[in-house]
Amino acid sequence: MTAILSYEFMQNAILVGIMASIVCGVIGPFIVTRRMVFISG
Repeated sequence: MTAILSYEFMQNAILVGIMASIVCGVIGPFIVTRRMVFISG
């Protein structure tokens, strides 16, 4: 597992994944409470 983290692009991918999950976790409930339905119209 540590050999995978020696690649810089893997470190960047994990970091971006963590940041995206935090942002989606914050924005998701806001969208639901405001009833902003973007996909189904």
